[in-house]
Amino acid sequence: MPEFIQNVSRIPKQGKNFDVTEGSIDLIKGLNQNGNVSFTISTPPALKSRVISALTFDTLGEIEAFHDGFLENDQSRDKFQKLAADCEDVNVSIIRNVRQPEVFSPEAKYMIRTIFVAKRGEAPNLLDTVLEMADSSKTMDPLISVPMFGNPDVVRIVNGINSLEDVNSIIAEVNGESFAPFRSKVSSLTVRMFRTLSRIAYRTGS
Repeated sequence: MPEFIQNVSRIPKQGKNFDVTEGSIDLIKGLNQNGNVSFTISTPPALKSRVISALTFDTLGEIEAFHDGFLENDQSRDKFQKLAADCEDVNVSIIRNVRQPEVFSPEAKYMIRTIFVAKRGEAPNLLDTVLEMADSSKTMDPLISVPMFGNPDVVRIVNGINSLEDVNSIIAEVNGESFAPFRSKVSSLTVRMFRTLSRIAYRTGS
């Protein structure tokens, strides 16, 4: 599976959610680049709904080559700008995958994104704890990643699920006795944690 992801997170203006979703899909198709588009359907109250395009790459060199090609492609740039006009905000970030699932189910309909923000200086310890937690899990085989740039204190967990019913077993395990040591350790290492649920609208490649 790819080692890097370029995330483009768009917050649609009022009444533009599906326009932005469809425009994001059209843009990825035009770029001939592997990735996915999802839109949030459940978030903490403080977070606005967003559409996330995730483009996948094997190396940083591939990302650079993609940027070079994109900047030279007037049609792609125009689509990007027109799509941005339907948004309150657009954020681009490059993420490095630290742990990858054995298989990301081709039938996955949803993605659960869990974001941890570590106390200053504790990000490496938090990452080690989250990796150990993932390897111990009987219900999850998550993607774990960290930002290449931006906030160095963030650790991300992404789980692809085929059905919302699958969430029950994950929550039961995370809240269960076997995960109590992990919960305690994560709590001591973090200042914030939140979780979002997104529906996958489009996906191509691994």
